Amino acid sequence: MFLTFQSKRLLLTYAHIAFVASEATHRTSFMFLTFQSKRLLLTYAHIASVASEAKKYAHIAFVAIKATAAHIAYVSHIVFEAPDSHTEINASIAF
Repeated sequence: MFLTFQSKRLLLTYAHIAFVASEATHRTSFMFLTFQSKRLLLTYAHIASVASEAKKYAHIAFVAIKATAAHIAYVSHIVFEAPDSHTEINASIAF
């Protein structure tokens, strides 16, 4: 939902590659795959692993952004909606 256009395009590419790989394995028995095909499937597995790592880090980054936004909202709430006594204290400190 909160991924950038580039991230969405990358995930769509991974989904397409995974689909192509699954089609290839359905049409060919794994025993009779050539060396080239096995190497290709290993590449697909590696790409899937990288994609899941990227998704994990994207989630971590999103959580960090949410936490930062919550902190900013909290601080702005204190600054802009402070009781008068706090405002007076802040004003006296400023001068």
